[in-house]
Amino acid sequence: MSESELNPGVSIVICCHNSAGRLKPTLEHLKRQVVPPGLAWEVLVIDNASTDDTARVAPGLWNDDKAAPLRVVAEPKMGLSNARARGFAEARFDLVSFVDDDNWVAPGWVAKVFEIMASHPEVGACGGRSEAVFEVPPPEWFERYQGYLAIGSQSAQVGDITEGHGWLWGAGLTVRKAAWEFLTRNGFHPLLSDRSGTRLTTGGDIELTYALRLSGWRLWYDESLSIKHNMPAGRIEMGYLRR
Repeated sequence: MSESELNPGVSIVICCHNSAGRLKPTLEHLKRQVVPPGLAWEVLVIDNASTDDTARVAPGLWNDDKAAPLRVVAEPKMGLSNARARGFAEARFDLVSFVDDDNWVAPGWVAKVFEIMASHPEVGACGGRSEAVFEVPPPEWFERYQGYLAIGSQSAQVGDITEGHGWLWGAGLTVRKAAWEFLTRNGFHPLLSDRSGTRLTTGGDIELTYALRLSGWRLWYDESLSIKHNMPAGRIEMGYLRR
């Protein structure tokens, strides 16, 4: 789909690798969206080389009273950056919002994403604040390192953070599809695979937002773009942080 053919609306993309056990609350929060009449949106589940039944489970969790269509799309090449690229390719709308399989978005997420990006056509990507939801009490060191786990405020400044903070993390990252197409038309290919299966390599989100900056797009941060980020016990162990 060319830039001129992009439809106004929001495509929620959930990149999944063996996510069958995590998707239910993620999709339940999306089904609670309060969306203004006439604002089109969809949900894409990108099945990134899963070996569980993610592809079968996802449609069953999105029942008949759904507010938007849900599609499951396979991306057999392992790696979060590959799954994001597939999400861009499959998205039907001009705003592509990446919600992780353990992110629970606020009820006004879709409407707020559309409002921000429609009001600021120069903005290529926007993001918001993340609040941890713990299964067990967090360790004393958690607050110090929570940013590495995409928890907390991304910036002390609200609004245009292009020249300040200068990047956005991938949890809850919304990218204008026209900006992505501009990058790819001009030869951008991610150097980083980002998360890949059980490998906790990171940085694909920073690479993408740096590329947007270098190509002239602005970055925006708004605390009202709020997500809850599920933190199971294994995620708040020092061994996980070191990995």
